[in-house]
Amino acid sequence: MATVSAVSVVGWVVSPIIRRMVSLVQSYMSSQYNWKSGILSDLKNLEATLMDILLVVGAAERQHVVDRNQILLLQQMKDAVSDAEDVLDEFDHMLLKEKVEQKGLLRRIGSSSLSVGKRLVNIDNFRSNLRKVLKSLERVRASAETFVRVMALQGFNPIQSVQCVPVRTTGSLLHEDAIFGREKEIDELVGQLLYKSDKCLSNAYQSVRTEVHTIVGVGGIGKTTLAQLIYNDERILDSFDVRMWVSVSNNFDKIRITKEIISYPTDSENAELTNFNFSKLQDELRWRLRSKRFLLVLDDVWYDEKYGEHINKQMWMEIMAPIKERFTRPGSMILVTTRTELVAKMLDSRSLFILEGLGRDDSWLLFRRCAFGSRKPEGYPELKQLGYQIVQKLKGSPLALKVVGGHLNGKYSDAEWEDVLQRDVLNPNDILTILYLSYESLPEHLQQCFAYCSLFPKGYRIDSKRLIWMWIAQGLVHLEGNNSRNLEDIGRGYFNDLLARSFFQVLRCGDQTYYVMHDSLNGLALHVSNGECFRVDHGSVGEFPHYIRHLSVSAERLGDLVNYDGLQRLRTFMILNDSWFCSKVCLSHDILNKLKSVRVLDVSGCCFGRFPEAVNDLMHLRYLAIRRTYYPLPTTISRLNHLQSLFVLYNSCYSARISCSNKWKQRKY
Repeated sequence: MATVSAVSVVGWVVSPIIRRMVSLVQSYMSSQYNWKSGILSDLKNLEATLMDILLVVGAAERQHVVDRNQILLLQQMKDAVSDAEDVLDEFDHMLLKEKVEQKGLLRRIGSSSLSVGKRLVNIDNFRSNLRKVLKSLERVRASAETFVRVMALQGFNPIQSVQCVPVRTTGSLLHEDAIFGREKEIDELVGQLLYKSDKCLSNAYQSVRTEVHTIVGVGGIGKTTLAQLIYNDERILDSFDVRMWVSVSNNFDKIRITKEIISYPTDSENAELTNFNFSKLQDELRWRLRSKRFLLVLDDVWYDEKYGEHINKQMWMEIMAPIKERFTRPGSMILVTTRTELVAKMLDSRSLFILEGLGRDDSWLLFRRCAFGSRKPEGYPELKQLGYQIVQKLKGSPLALKVVGGHLNGKYSDAEWEDVLQRDVLNPNDILTILYLSYESLPEHLQQCFAYCSLFPKGYRIDSKRLIWMWIAQGLVHLEGNNSRNLEDIGRGYFNDLLARSFFQVLRCGDQTYYVMHDSLNGLALHVSNGECFRVDHGSVGEFPHYIRHLSVSAERLGDLVNYDGLQRLRTFMILNDSWFCSKVCLSHDILNKLKSVRVLDVSGCCFGRFPEAVNDLMHLRYLAIRRTYYPLPTTISRLNHLQSLFVLYNSCYSARISCSNKWKQRKY
């Protein structure tokens, strides 16, 4: 049976949610509320139960799941935890409501906590719901104990990696028999390397004798191929005494890297390096590179997320010490390829080259070769037209063009090509495996934020401010100890971290700045969020997965939700209309009334004549985005005690009355 990671089948990690709930329960118990002994006992029981489940879930998220029954147990645990979170959130809503209503009275009488505790009119209802949740969690705890025994019997290793991906090793020789495009990029980078090298050579007394230059791009965009073309360019061969190529990958080993560099400038001298420690290796490297003008390519360099910026830089400075010191000949160059701009900063790179996808014509030539082989596309006019559309969809990614083209090779049925055009064809052993390395290297909190972005359709223009507040509403942004930064600033840091790691691309439209995800990364986000996020944007929906928690739907597909019975479980509900023009689509009150657990509600793709009254009853709501209504917002919106951010967007219906493009209001913490 195929092995599937727990995170993939159950959605993103649930352990942070449990830890947040444990913290909330502990804060209730340590507060000055005048709890009845029965409720205090229930809270203590809830804390203990959540801690037990946390141990199992935390271990399961690091394991491989191979059995449908195990997957079902994990889903049951997650469902029960979500129910418990809703109950606690409802109770928190009651506290907020009571504080607002009693604010004036509390200022007069002083004993605020005691008064609030005594005046909670819904405390009995809370306890009843809490008891139901405890019963559900008790069943889950029993299932969790069974799950632990099953894992023990099957010999699970608690430190085993979630997904075993072979280390990628590259070499300096091109393995492609034909290269399409990149002439402009080659000329620009070779010219830059030679210009900088000659400039350093003419100024032999300058302090920096070896410069670093970096190529940055997403996985599969062609960074290694471009570096190979530069490495083997005649102009490079004529300009440097020695060329060296080291495939670094995400398996950082300073001794291995140093040995590989030493192996190049040997001049037929073979040193026995087996018993050399790192210090001796550095001495050997210094001696080998003395008075040589060299080009060193460090291919596929990673930023290790387990360490901070300082430690990452220190590890590489140790390797670079003999390479960049004064005994080397001026004009030596280091060319780095990486997926993240953080590496360029870490290595003090003098220049940053952002590698984009292939152009339209070169994309077609590559796809044609892979899909048609030696056959001429002119003999298949229908397939040729479909091929043009498929190429446009793949956005210049060489890896995607080769994978999809290879998939279609030898298939000459219009229906098969049409099928590829209408759906995503991602081979897990090719595109996703390569891109998954980028995802797997992210810290846990960035993995969750990235997976959440799968709600946006391909090519969607993402407003970073709105996205950050969505993350906050879902509890994906965490206060950091005694840090004085607020949640929005911390969320902005999360976004910038993903941007620096090439998970987003900048898109400027006039004076507006938006962000988009490369189609391949968008597919990866949807893959890793499987079971949690789902979007309805084109084609036939078929059957909705049972465990959806976050749903986005294009305005014209809203009718597909008529018979969907999972609305009450949703934490996110988004109706998208990527146009300034009104969609003329209205959201029914029947749908709104079912969104009992929603935290993020974006109905900006709909048009309302009046603000929907049903929204005021969504007690868990933290983020709300709507299009401007003809009437002003009602004062009853103040009943949304958890609401943190409100975005009101303007569209063609109100262009005559309002000139600004968007407006939002934020509840302060």
